[in-house]
Amino acid sequence: MAVPGSGTLSLAGIYAEVSGNDYNGPVGTQASLQRLSTGAVETINTNSSERPDGSTPHGMSEFYGYDHDAAAAWANDYAVSKSITTGIGQAIYFDTPADSASHFIQTDQFTINFWIKVGWSSSLNTTVMLFDSAPLDHASNNDNRVWARYREDNNRLIFRMQNGSAGGAGGNYDIQSEWLFHANSGNYAAAYSAAGLGGTYWSASNRGNVNSNNFTMITIVKTGSAAGTAVTLYWNGVSCGTAPITADTSAASLAMHDDDTKRWTIGSNVQHFNEPSGNSYYRAGNSSETEFNDFAVWDAALDADNVAALYNSGTPFDVTSSNGDYDSESDLVLYYAFENTTAKTGGSDSGGTLTVAGNSNFSSL
Repeated sequence: MAVPGSGTLSLAGIYAEVSGNDYNGPVGTQASLQRLSTGAVETINTNSSERPDGSTPHGMSEFYGYDHDAAAAWANDYAVSKSITTGIGQAIYFDTPADSASHFIQTDQFTINFWIKVGWSSSLNTTVMLFDSAPLDHASNNDNRVWARYREDNNRLIFRMQNGSAGGAGGNYDIQSEWLFHANSGNYAAAYSAAGLGGTYWSASNRGNVNSNNFTMITIVKTGSAAGTAVTLYWNGVSCGTAPITADTSAASLAMHDDDTKRWTIGSNVQHFNEPSGNSYYRAGNSSETEFNDFAVWDAALDADNVAALYNSGTPFDVTSSNGDYDSESDLVLYYAFENTTAKTGGSDSGGTLTVAGNSNFSSL
């Protein structure tokens, strides 16, 4: 309980608040107003928007609205930059334990959202990994993976869910959805309009529709169907439509599971089965580092109003609380805001500490 914002104040009540109790709570030994104002008795909580400034003269009115328990305001001061060097020593990742709420199977509804400032050039001519989620003990490249990548060589963003046995001997099964950005016709027109890339590929020199810091908000929403057509891509809160290209392979036989430990990587892939180390924990750029901001996962298919509200006119906000048409905070299962090395802001899942290794780094916005 904070100090009242108006009316008559009690010095004893102010002291109780400054001491960490409620304004109307236990008082204990009183102190002078001057000592309270200068923090000589207890430290003044600078998180409180209303507080004494420490200068003279001192009056009880300086404490109107002071809240000793005020938490720090949510900030969006940092992103993470993915090194253009490959390998786990350069990776950005966190691990989630078995049976986590963020371990999805083929019939689950979910939403994955992140902000990205691309650093690759238009001459990369290869795949850029956006995120990957795969078991640390996976039996094959295709085992229980959920991932998204951008193919710079043909200007497509691809989302995929995979499951298959070692070496593919028992078959490789997947749900695959693809969006093409440079064709302004037919089923491709929605993505063309949303991205604003024109006839040129997505790159550091052509980022398309972005916010004031050159970040694009990418949102992937999947309903409960086990098909590529069940996935919708949003660019800055604007729908790119149902995937115009799908490449499902026996999607009904995916048989994904959630009872394993998974690694989530940002801006690279997880170590692939029997692959050379140089092909694992890949890069998200070739000319400058690609930056990522606010990675969030919900175990629900957010509707268009929620996604548009997440974009918030280009300003990220704390998604653990409702904001306008965004009211899905109870469905949030993972949220990494990248503001510090712990970086986990909220969500019901027990995601682990974020690792930002090697030349990958926290970057100021």
